[in-house]
Amino acid sequence: MWALSQAEVARLFGVSRQAVGKWLRHGVPPERAGAISDLAAATDLLVRHLKSDRIPAVVRRPIPSLDGVSLMDLLAQGDTPALLAVCRDMFRFERAHA
Repeated sequence: MWALSQAEVARLFGVSRQAVGKWLRHGVPPERAGAISDLAAATDLLVRHLKSDRIPAVVRRPIPSLDGVSLMDLLAQGDTPALLAVCRDMFRFERAHA
């Protein structure tokens, strides 16, 4: 959904491309499970509320309230809890005014 290659995923998680391939074949190692879970939950929100072809642009767009940091930047920083929190906040429709 984020339109990332295995090489990009590897770079974002600080591992080799081969390690990402191994994750895909054998599962994510326990020490990465929390980050992957956060990323999966954030992706689920994006898929639920956006057209799938828009997701790659949205995750790369600077977020003004975060001083121009994007969701991709948060992922690159390893801050998947913040990434998930930002996604949850993006879709808090109860705050919308009529």
